Amino acid sequence: MKRITLIIAILIMIAGNVYASDSKFDKADANKDGNIDAKEFDSAVNNKFKQYDKNNDGVVDNKELNVAKDAGAAKEFQYMDKNKDGKVSKDEFKAAAFDRFKLFDKSKDGTLSVPEYEAVRASPILKFYF
Repeated sequence: MKRITLIIAILIMIAGNVYASDSKFDKADANKDGNIDAKEFDSAVNNKFKQYDKNNDGVVDNKELNVAKDAGAAKEFQYMDKNKDGKVSKDEFKAAAFDRFKLFDKSKDGTLSVPEYEAVRASPILKFYF
């Protein structure tokens, strides 16, 4: 009997982990409906920009994004920096973020679902925005 109870408990834990989403996703999903809509995404992007802008000068430079230690960050920084001045303004950051939102919203329903967020190409890029 104890063995069956233990097996059931393990199966419940495994099943829970299969359906559990990333904590960043959960944090951005303010209404907890399993999707991140544009309003939730905008809020998460604003918070992420504030996190990056350590010196509060209104722009993020390559040091603040830590591009020297992360090749993905260096590539994404180049994508964000549309005017190629070596700094990413909040407008540039948000424009790049929403470009990525649209790109990874495969269902084109205006939301990011957990599977869309966890897609092989999406997660490594979206991590820079929320």
